[in-house]
Amino acid sequence: MKEDQKIIIVFLNSIPYHCAVHISSEGVFELNFLGSNLRNLDEFYNKEYTYEEFKINIKDIKKTINFFACKCMLTEKIINYERNNRGWFKTPESAEFILNYRKTRSRKYNDLNCIEWILLGLEKGGLILPNNILTANQLYKWLKINNEQI
Repeated sequence: MKEDQKIIIVFLNSIPYHCAVHISSEGVFELNFLGSNLRNLDEFYNKEYTYEEFKINIKDIKKTINFFACKCMLTEKIINYERNNRGWFKTPESAEFILNYRKTRSRKYNDLNCIEWILLGLEKGGLILPNNILTANQLYKWLKINNEQI
């Protein structure tokens, strides 16, 4: 049976806000303030948000899963900003925050936002993704052009 694989874009107030990867044999991988985690699909969805899904085809699924299985935390830039501005992460503006620091994706394991972490994991599995995608909005726009929406 073929593995079901998809990127899930999470919307807050109709704005692309976050993303995750679902691999049917494993669950949903995401990076948030609790660090990298794996959840089952039913636990991931929340009525507070809306979602759009896009099919992906990871060539080396084991490499992607192994990457996602390693513990990771969000970049200190995001953690510190939230620490000083409690609740900020629940605002649509937080989704674009990383653009204050860079325009090209980080590949440093200790300096990733949630989108960079997802894309790095997908690259480990053989997908080729642009270096200028750092936010959920940028990823969503790219997926609308390059991938099949489910």
